[in-house]
Amino acid sequence: NRIVAVLQWLFIILLVIAPIVIPILIIVFVIIHSYKKKRAKQNIKYEDQFKQQSKDQINQQNNDDKQ
Repeated sequence: NRIVAVLQWLFIILLVIAPIVIPILIIVFVIIHSYKKKRAKQNIKYEDQFKQQSKDQINQQNNDDKQ
């Protein structure tokens, strides 16, 4: 009997908490997701800059070698 009562309480608590918690979790998930997308875009920019810099350095070294 005790177990049934505990289960009932847990069920009631879940019913009360779920409508509050689920939207919060969704919002948090969306924020994290959009943040990751922004970070990914920034990382791509940095990588492109880095590639360009290394190309420039290689070109500079080649020019130095020619001289």
